[in-house]
Amino acid sequence: MARNNNKIRKSQLINTFAIGSVITTDLNESLLILANKRWRIENNLETKQLNDEENLKNLLGVNKFISPPNDNGSWTYQYGNRIWKPSNTFVRTIRFPRWHYCTNIKCRAMHKVDCDQYIPQCRNKQQKNCKDRIGTQSSLIPVRFLLVCTNGHVDDYHFTEHVHDGINEDLHQLEYNTYGNDSSTSGIMIKCITCNKQKNMGEALLPDRLGNINYTCKGYRHWLFEDNLESTVEECNQNYPEYKIQGIQKGASNFYYAINRSAIWIPKDGSGFSNDTIEQYKILKERRFFENTETIHIQALKYIIDPAMYDTTPELIMQYHEYERTRAAVTINDMEDIKFNEYTTFNKVPGIPGDKDYEVKIQSLDDYESWVETYFDKISLLEKMRETKAFCGFRRILPYPKNFDNNDSEKINSINGDMNEIPAIIVRGEGIFLNFNLDTLDKWRKDSSLNGYKINQNPQDNLDYESETTFVLLHSFAHLLIKELSLECGYNSSSIKERIYANTEGRSHMAGILIYTSDGDSEGSLGGLVRLGKPGNFERIMRNIIQKTSWCSGDPVCSSIGHQGPQKANLAACHNCLIISETSCSHFNKYLDRSTITKTYNSNYENYFKEVL
Repeated sequence: MARNNNKIRKSQLINTFAIGSVITTDLNESLLILANKRWRIENNLETKQLNDEENLKNLLGVNKFISPPNDNGSWTYQYGNRIWKPSNTFVRTIRFPRWHYCTNIKCRAMHKVDCDQYIPQCRNKQQKNCKDRIGTQSSLIPVRFLLVCTNGHVDDYHFTEHVHDGINEDLHQLEYNTYGNDSSTSGIMIKCITCNKQKNMGEALLPDRLGNINYTCKGYRHWLFEDNLESTVEECNQNYPEYKIQGIQKGASNFYYAINRSAIWIPKDGSGFSNDTIEQYKILKERRFFENTETIHIQALKYIIDPAMYDTTPELIMQYHEYERTRAAVTINDMEDIKFNEYTTFNKVPGIPGDKDYEVKIQSLDDYESWVETYFDKISLLEKMRETKAFCGFRRILPYPKNFDNNDSEKINSINGDMNEIPAIIVRGEGIFLNFNLDTLDKWRKDSSLNGYKINQNPQDNLDYESETTFVLLHSFAHLLIKELSLECGYNSSSIKERIYANTEGRSHMAGILIYTSDGDSEGSLGGLVRLGKPGNFERIMRNIIQKTSWCSGDPVCSSIGHQGPQKANLAACHNCLIISETSCSHFNKYLDRSTITKTYNSNYENYFKEVL
């Protein structure tokens, strides 16, 4: 995958091209990104802002977030230094895979180069005239075959054993040839010119088999390379023999899955309210003003507070009163605690106008049609928001673990050795937060027609949801909302994301969703997403969703086929109706059923939005 000028965006260094990934330059060089302890990083304003996100940092057990180098338009591969260098900061790489072959069609000799080798050139002694068209020694191209395991380790493919039926013949010379118009792996022939044996790569990538190679994962962590590979080895204890080791092509989509954790910036200690709001509240509290009912408060405050004199309104003072009344220190033990803080903040804290990190307009439901209040308790428009995204590790072969694996500290230690710093970025954008009406939700969930409702949940996922049906409803509705919003807001659907706030056991109830977009390459947002959450637009969006959801172009199969999708975890959900881009979904397109939203072809239980007009 060649890219002009070898440019890499900062956001790609925690996703597609993060630590442990393999990139291909426009010079056909294959390079593996080393751990950030080998990078050269400068402290900047973004690094300071990243480390303001204390909750996420403490949860992940790291001392510091670092900002990846900025792409200033001058990323260039420096021969001999093996670095991507924007100005005076850079990311280090090594050559991987080490197996290369000669570009000379008359030669095609294979060589295993060093990880830190300068421009590799053909050294085939049997082909003395191995020159390219301008007379220099022929260059080498990396092969595309690797070995990986589900613990994230990688190794070079053992071509010598592959050709010699499992026998290691390191002193033999191999050739890499392609035949005819066959673009499959069967069209690639590895030949030993020493003993004249040959074998194609037709079965090299089949799961659970590597031809005649008897290979046990050696535990190489190339991303920790400094002087030699042996220093990177760790013990590889595979719990699942069926995925113990597998051949793979370096460009395969399942070669690398980055693991990110994120948190939305929320104001601390009331800093989301103006100084006038806080001061007026304190004065009124001393006068015991808040001992009456809320209705009396609002009416009285309209006569007491003059917006022309103070930067506040009666509504803001009442919001701060509610915020102070319910505010409590939450111990951050997991991601659900971080989400609970966000959830309560979006419901109560408006932010200060003009703040580029957090500015929210909490809507009055009286401005919407009457049925909206039946299903939603709060609608908040996040005109400005800031998200911190941290790189915590990666997986190979499987995008989600076969066994539940959420030990971020262990992953971080594995990808970065003993250095307790990880790369992270700040992205800013806008969003719509919807808090569901808990009374309506509880009544719907307890309806007798929902008895026996069950998504095919994998118990190893260790889902922490008090009510499976609640989560499926919220998740399904979020997908439908993303699809509908993308048609009107100016963003494509792959750039719109979801964040699900579901009920959790042993904690205060949460039932909300945040649909947002964020961009690491700009400081703002288009405003088109927030606009669609305003009165008039929101009701129209809801009607469109309900109308379109009742029938899918995959029906009647989609509604009646039963369990389908990843790990058979969906019901009425397919690519025509609910499945969205993997960049948008926070749960791998699992636990979806549009029958929870509206009446479908084969639903046998009550849908939630039955009274939408």
